Amino acid sequence: MASTDEEVVGATSTGESARTGQFRFALKAGGLLLLFLILIRTFLFAPYAIPTDSMSPTIRAGDVLLVNKLPYWIRTPALLPFTDVEIPYLEIPGLGSLDRGDVVVLSTPEPGRSENADQLVKRVVALPGDRVRLDSSGLRVRSGRTGETTHHPGEIPRQIAPIFSSPEEVTIPYSGYNLPLDGPLSRRWNRVLRREGVEMEYRNNIIFLNGRPATRYLFEEDYLVVLGDKAGRSRDSRSFGLVRRRSLIGEAVMVIWSRDEKGMRWGRIGQGIE
Repeated sequence: MASTDEEVVGATSTGESARTGQFRFALKAGGLLLLFLILIRTFLFAPYAIPTDSMSPTIRAGDVLLVNKLPYWIRTPALLPFTDVEIPYLEIPGLGSLDRGDVVVLSTPEPGRSENADQLVKRVVALPGDRVRLDSSGLRVRSGRTGETTHHPGEIPRQIAPIFSSPEEVTIPYSGYNLPLDGPLSRRWNRVLRREGVEMEYRNNIIFLNGRPATRYLFEEDYLVVLGDKAGRSRDSRSFGLVRRRSLIGEAVMVIWSRDEKGMRWGRIGQGIE
């Protein structure tokens, strides 16, 4: 009988050990899956919910977009996911190119608000080196490479960004662009220069940058102009000015969910963004 009891105890012990091993395996697999999803969410793809119709009809309020983070910048998050622990920040150029017409998600450049506090979805209409002019008929963009002009119709918004307050063409800055500072009109660049960490003053007919007299400024970053497809209901570059390329989060790729007050809009799910 003793041997039989020992066999039963041994079998029970083996069964418990197997269940413990299975539990540990499942725990490790779940942890790895969670880590994999966090890495995808942080570096590759992320969902973005659309709150307004400023990009209608391309994108509608209630759409949830899949955003590809790879084309423009690859960044580490400021905090360890699900914690308040800060981690070293790393930022490198992305793996794709930026083209006119791209629909992008970006951190808001509006003055008085943190660039990481709110996100916008807009269409890129002007690239670094292009020349832009805002008038009563809309925004005109002249390509810096080909000279071809594109017209984006729309009424002038109530609040106009200082950079577009003059009817003269404005060159969209790029890293290395040498901006001449030649009079009172140069003050319309004040908001843009502030994003580069430069404070401009104009006194006694002299322009001062960070307290020193200057006649030119060499830009460190690339800038863009973005618009909403629904010009009459879009707060965009016409109001808040130029956008740093560094502010781009990713490119809108696809509608992965769509719902309004009437219910699901099944026909929109899976639609690509063009």
